[in-house]
Amino acid sequence: MKVKPQHLSFWFIIFAVLTLSAPVSFSFTVTISQIDHRSNFPSIILHVSVTDPSGQPIQHLEQDAFSITEDDRPAHISDFLGTGVEVPITTVLVIDKSGSMATAGKLTGAKQAAMKFVTLARQVDKIGLIAFSDSVDIIQDITVPNELLQQRIQSIKEEHGTAYYDAVYKAIEKLRAIEGRKAVVALTDGMDNRSHVSMNNVIQFAQENSTPLYIVGLGTPSARDEAGIDQTSLKRMANQTGGRDFYSPSAAELENLYKLIMTQIQNEYQITYTSPRPQKDGTRRRVTATVTHNNVENSAESSYLVPGVIGSGFGAQWWVFLPLLLLLIFLLFLPTIIKKLIATRKLAPVQTTTPATTAAPIQQTTGMASVPAAPKSAQQSVAPATPPTAVLIASGHHFSIDKLPLSQAVINIGRETGNDLVINHESVSRRHAQIKQEQGRYVVYDLGSTNGTFVSYTGDVTKERRIAQNALKNGSLVRFGNVTFLLELTNE
Repeated sequence: MKVKPQHLSFWFIIFAVLTLSAPVSFSFTVTISQIDHRSNFPSIILHVSVTDPSGQPIQHLEQDAFSITEDDRPAHISDFLGTGVEVPITTVLVIDKSGSMATAGKLTGAKQAAMKFVTLARQVDKIGLIAFSDSVDIIQDITVPNELLQQRIQSIKEEHGTAYYDAVYKAIEKLRAIEGRKAVVALTDGMDNRSHVSMNNVIQFAQENSTPLYIVGLGTPSARDEAGIDQTSLKRMANQTGGRDFYSPSAAELENLYKLIMTQIQNEYQITYTSPRPQKDGTRRRVTATVTHNNVENSAESSYLVPGVIGSGFGAQWWVFLPLLLLLIFLLFLPTIIKKLIATRKLAPVQTTTPATTAAPIQQTTGMASVPAAPKSAQQSVAPATPPTAVLIASGHHFSIDKLPLSQAVINIGRETGNDLVINHESVSRRHAQIKQEQGRYVVYDLGSTNGTFVSYTGDVTKERRIAQNALKNGSLVRFGNVTFLLELTNE
């Protein structure tokens, strides 16, 4: 049978029309990389990544492409920064330098990838560097990208053991006081065999401090010995912290992988919204970010924990806690009631007229360590109102003076100019704490600082604890944020 040319043209046109009219499949991934709820609650800042199937960021979306809900309640977007705006990013690179990294050019490839990451950083960005084997080494504290940082990367040499979880935990700790966008980029080629903390500890610590983990596995994922990587665990660390996991079978691919990570982090959307529940009630809030692009809708979920006491934000349901409140009031007055009953029935115990000594009560204050008062003889005088002269001795160079005499009744401490002790460190709040002279001793008070005030009353750093107020003595350690001082009496 002979087919005429005009028939062929007809069927070709029909085929072309059907092909062009067929729907084109389009997909993308939405990730809530970080939730900043501590800086200015109830104002919440989300860092949202939108990527295509190859992992490349989808840029230049407008605000109306995004919608936010918190616990299924719509939230109003009050500010929006697109991918064209330079948002400062603080990153800590974690590099494996265990013995197995000496093979197949792994350590060389890892250092080249880290160098590439540094060269892609902008002047508004900051980077720190940690390397690990059977121990964790801080190669470079957080700094601006410069030649010194690149030299420090080149200086890394292989050793033994794999304390991967310890290294990632230390990186999160370094970023703890940093506000804004931050991340840990951590590479390993083997399974952890030296860490003191567990993977669950690392995940919980990262979640508490809103720090996403970008995990890079180098090597063979199927191996179940020290030569292979535990891909399931690495994926879990990334997914549960808002980060991503990556796999590279060889060191040669690492440089492009690190370039992709930096590209993703630098091209996120920063969305600010106001929580529909502004109460600090100690509850966990579920956040959903939905993106509509090219008539396709996709979403991502994450959560954050509101600071505060559970129950303080129940509003109309206050009556639920009324019985508990009444019980607490009853217990508060119970000792007084018992004393009055004893006095009425004349059952009070007979008191001796001249006791030799009286034991001083233990003073207890919420949020501080219990400190026993010194025994006092009946013949001793009342403690002086002014304590012995003391000084705060500091280590480092983050403050205005090295030794501060505690000569005033109240010493104001903080980052802001005008305090008696000015501590120029990012972990210290503008008005952080006070040290007061009370009843012949020194007492430190935290003023609601962001990163807390910590005291070791005995001077043993392992006994340090966060306080609201606490007495100090000769040899006590007191830490404001990440800056530690020693209290020393000068006239004992």
